[in-house]
Amino acid sequence: VFFNELGFKTLISRVKFDENIVTKIQTPKIENNIELSKLEDWQQLESKIRKAGKVAILYANEKPNFISFAVDNETSYNLSFENEPALFSQNQQIGISDVQAKLIAIMEDESIVKIGHDIKLLCHFIYKQHLTDNEKIASYEDLMLMSYVLDNGRLSHDLVSLIKNHLYEENVSYSASKLNHLYDILKPRLLSEQVLNLYKTIENPLSI
Repeated sequence: VFFNELGFKTLISRVKFDENIVTKIQTPKIENNIELSKLEDWQQLESKIRKAGKVAILYANEKPNFISFAVDNETSYNLSFENEPALFSQNQQIGISDVQAKLIAIMEDESIVKIGHDIKLLCHFIYKQHLTDNEKIASYEDLMLMSYVLDNGRLSHDLVSLIKNHLYEENVSYSASKLNHLYDILKPRLLSEQVLNLYKTIENPLSI
């Protein structure tokens, strides 16, 4: 319309607009959010994680605390809990210590790629006083540091900014599936912009 009003008919004929891209920007994908409330729910999720060989984990140290897991860009599995009492309020089957133990098993499993934002915060939750155990974590990716390497000085690297700038959301909500989506966007750029080695050898080890 803008080009038509200015009379740039020749230019219009040369420019091809990708309608799919426009649709993605204007119409956010609907996400599924599933509450983890029983041990059976966790066992099913753990099976999905091991089958996929990767998992995005989002931990928010708020009141109540919040953990979200996702193996794809569409579905997140969520837990909300208080530091006290020791059990999750939504269902007495799942305790904080249970989830910490299960998270440690996943974080230390080299065959599972862990995707997070500011992974150090997650480490503080799962290891508590034993922070030296962070060294046992294997196969992890930190979106905050990816963004720092790619867009330092141009964009902010907090999660809200990443979601707004790359997923085009105005009213931001947290979910682990969005971490997977951001990973799919940022990881290829590390290779194409020739900064993958900088991220892998210098920045990413600082995550923990």
